Order: sequence, then structure tokens, then C-alpha cells
Amino acid sequence: MYGLIPYFKTKDELLDDEFEKFDSRYLPSEEMFSFAKNYFKSYITDKEFREIIENKNFALLNTNPNGEVFRNLTPEMRNLIPQYIKENISLNQFTV
Repeated sequence: MYGLIPYFKTKDELLDDEFEKFDSRYLPSEEMFSFAKNYFKSYITDKEFREIIENKNFALLNTNPNGEVFRNLTPEMRNLIPQYIKENISLNQFTV
């Protein structure tokens, strides 16, 4: 924009930026890192997945492609990520 912004970030770049903030604050373990990042991104971008988590309809995760990511996380991370997102991120910027 008039030479001030070299380009607009993609949705994926914005998600990576938001996850980096989460990562620097909570430092998920190495073995949990990729699962936490996928869960973080899926929770933000996949409305159906987010509703399953919020409504605690965990049986529906057996047919959801993100179910495996959820199962591989610690219970602490399963709760921490949605809580962090609700408190710190506006989902509006990621909806189409």
C-alpha cells in the first residue's frame, strides 16, 4: 500500500504468526509441536471442528480429519489452545 507494505500476508502466514505468539508463551514440547500447530490452525479455520470441541462431541472426531491431531495432544494442550484462541485471536480475520 503506497510502498509501506511490501505485500499482504496470506491466511497461512497470519496463522503461523499467531501460532508463533502462542508457542513463545506456552512452549509446547518437541513431540507435541506439530500436533499443537495443526490443532491450533484447524480450530481457527474449521468451523465444524471448532464446534465439535466447544460442544464436547468428541465421538464426532472419529469421522473428522482432525480427530487424530486431537487424540495426539495432551489434555492440557487440548484445553489450552482453544482458551488461548478465544482470549487472544479474532476469528473474523480468518473467515472467508
